[in-house]
Amino acid sequence: MERKQVVPLVAAAAVGGVVAALCTSVVLCRHQRKKRDSSRAKVSGPLTLVLANKNYSSWSLRAWLFVKHAAIPVKEVRIPIFTPQWTTEVKKWSPSERVPVLREERTTESSLVIWDSLSIFDYLIERFPDATSFAWPTNPDIRAIAKSMVAEMHSSFLALRDSYPMNIRKEFKDVTFDAAIQNDINRIIDIWSQCRRISLGLESVVTGGVAPGSPIFAGPFLFGSFSLIDIMFSSEVLRLRTYGVNPADKLARQYMDTMLALPYLREWCSGASKETEVIERFEWKRDQKCVPLHLQKTS
Repeated sequence: MERKQVVPLVAAAAVGGVVAALCTSVVLCRHQRKKRDSSRAKVSGPLTLVLANKNYSSWSLRAWLFVKHAAIPVKEVRIPIFTPQWTTEVKKWSPSERVPVLREERTTESSLVIWDSLSIFDYLIERFPDATSFAWPTNPDIRAIAKSMVAEMHSSFLALRDSYPMNIRKEFKDVTFDAAIQNDINRIIDIWSQCRRISLGLESVVTGGVAPGSPIFAGPFLFGSFSLIDIMFSSEVLRLRTYGVNPADKLARQYMDTMLALPYLREWCSGASKETEVIERFEWKRDQKCVPLHLQKTS
C-alpha cells in the first residue's frame, strides 16, 4: 500500500511545482510588463503631426480626424504641397518625403518618427488604448470586415483618386466618368451600403448567412458608432460631393449626409476654405486629367 501511494504523491508534488512555477512566471511577466510600460511612459514626449493643405490632402485629413476624435494632444505643422517651402521642409520631418507623419519627442536630441497613415493609427492605438478604443468594432467578425475595407481604401480606387483629387473648395455638377472611375465610385457606394445593411440587421456579416432582422448597432455611421473605417472613407465623402455624385442608394446617401454633418469634418472643411494656395495640377477641369496621386508626396 505504501509503495502504491508513492506515485500519486510524487505526481502531485510535480504538478504543484509546475503550478507554482507558472504562477511565478505570470507574476514576473506582469512585473516586467509594468516596468517596461513605466519606462516607456517616461521617455515618451510631445507629439507633432505634420500635414499638408487641408483643401487637397486626403491622407492628412485622415490622420487629423483620428487624433481629434481620440482627443490626443498634438502640435500641428502644416507644409503646403508643391511649394518651395514643401521641398525644403518635408525632408526635415519625413524620411519618405510624404505626409502625414507623426513625430514623438523622446529626449531633447532624439525622436520617434512614424509615417504612413495606417502605421500612425496602429502606433496611436497601442500608445493610447483607452482614447482610441473607438477605432475598431468589438465584434470579431465585423472587426475583420472593417479591417478589410480599411485596407481596401488604403490601396484601391486609384482610377478615381488619380483623376479626381480631393478639392473641398469646389463643387461640380453633371460630371461624366469613364468606366474605370465609375467602377471605383460604385464600389465605394456598395461598401457604404453593405456596412449600413449589416448594422441595421438587413444583411449578415457572414457570406450566405441569415440576416439578424433587427439592428445590431446603434448609430448612423458605417458600423454604428464612429470608427476608423469612417475616418478612412471621410475623404471619399468629400470627393464624391465635390464631383457631384449623389448616390441612388438611400443608405449610402444618408451616410454621406451623416459624415458631412460631423463637427470635426466641418472644422477641417472650414480650415480648407480659408487656405489661399491654389495648386493648378489639383484643380480638375473637364477637358484634362490632374496629376496622378502616386506622384503626390502624401501617403
